[in-house]
Amino acid sequence: MVRGGRSPDHGASRGTHGQKLGKKLFGMRVVTDTGQPITVGQAAVRQLVAAVLTALCRLSLVDDGWILFDRRRQALRDKTAKTLGVDA
Repeated sequence: MVRGGRSPDHGASRGTHGQKLGKKLFGMRVVTDTGQPITVGQAAVRQLVAAVLTALCRLSLVDDGWILFDRRRQALRDKTAKTLGVDA
């Protein structure tokens, strides 16, 4: 998926399974910071934060790069939605 674009599976399964095609291919999923499945609302918050940071002068690089310095490896979108990417 090109950052800021939409993948063919955009929105599919995110609120119920925590996975889109890319996460499935890499054996990952998104869960709450307590390990529970994410809600549709949390998925929407993650997507909104990613979209806003992308629109603001390509700050998506900051969002993606944040995981390099965070002890829980959370991007900014994960922190705002209280979610976490984990192995499936």
